[in-house]
Amino acid sequence: MKSIFWAVAAALLLTAPVAQAQTIADLKRPADISDADVEARMNEVDTLLEQGHALLEEGRDPDLSDKVADPAKVAEGVLLFEKARSVSETWLGEGPYTAVVLDNLGFAYVVAGQADKAIAAYERAVYIRTILSGADDPDLFITYANLGHLYSDAGRLTDAEAAFLNAIRCAQNGDVTAREFVPGFQQDLAELYDKMGRTADAKAMRAAATAN
Repeated sequence: MKSIFWAVAAALLLTAPVAQAQTIADLKRPADISDADVEARMNEVDTLLEQGHALLEEGRDPDLSDKVADPAKVAEGVLLFEKARSVSETWLGEGPYTAVVLDNLGFAYVVAGQADKAIAAYERAVYIRTILSGADDPDLFITYANLGHLYSDAGRLTDAEAAFLNAIRCAQNGDVTAREFVPGFQQDLAELYDKMGRTADAKAMRAAATAN
């Protein structure tokens, strides 16, 4: 499964036009702290994410990356990701920075085999970015793809289809690197259509993937 890794872009703290106030109000606001404190909290979160990913790598089977060799290491890593989320939400609010943290947390839950928690983390990341930037935000393409795989594994095939379609659309709206993911997502969707018994749709999607 393709996943977002730990690297976090500079935070864009939560601001919004008045027209979005009722929706924006559903998001946690950043704390009233100085710029220096914001930077310190960002550095704290970055460190937690780095340490968390290091523990996940130590805990995963080196020969089978989707298998856990040391559950204790993975569990310790997950705790660091959860702490990163808490620090980010409390001090930086639910903005783009926290959305990236949630993507990382979702990845950690996937490694730990906690699919329901992974789905919840990814869904919250989508919710935040959709409020701030719209459903076509190019930064959402991998998050949607991860949700597509998780929904499919959970038997939520209609949700999986919507997620993969969103992943394709967002990647197409992105930069050159994002657009390179489109054929892979189309292949993922074709496999889902096979699973759903939609042979004609699967064939059409594979043709689209090959044409890219």
